[in-house]
Amino acid sequence: MDIDIYPTTKNGRNIEARVLIEARWCNFEAKALGYSNHDVGMNSEAPRAGTHSIDSMIKQISDALSDKAEQLAHTGDNEPAIVLLALGFNADSYSGRWGIDEFFDSPKRSDLSGVLLYGSFLCRKHPGIFLNPHNQRLLTVKESLFLENYAKH
Repeated sequence: MDIDIYPTTKNGRNIEARVLIEARWCNFEAKALGYSNHDVGMNSEAPRAGTHSIDSMIKQISDALSDKAEQLAHTGDNEPAIVLLALGFNADSYSGRWGIDEFFDSPKRSDLSGVLLYGSFLCRKHPGIFLNPHNQRLLTVKESLFLENYAKH
């Protein structure tokens, strides 16, 4: 299995990695909620963690996936794009699933193949794999198994 770390996409942006599975590259980007300026609670005068409405958590997840889908949009033709998303303290497993579903049902969803959802970037608690049913770059059986095995270890 070949792995490229921080490869450059066609639009000149770097992504986290790409992995060659069954003679096709799968492109990966990672996001930990709470670690960029547009995230809830990252205002310099606001606390890092706190209670947010469900709608706020869902929007944060959908916005993060939109950003990552944009970053992954200019990878190779027919190459799957997958986001590893860690919720941290800014969202929970319910809002995570709802935010992913909302993103997959939005017009921005076409370039993202799937999301591996984690409770925290520090540990792999509550991993979930969500595949985009509207995606044109569907994962093969071997690629899906790779994601499932990755999520277990």
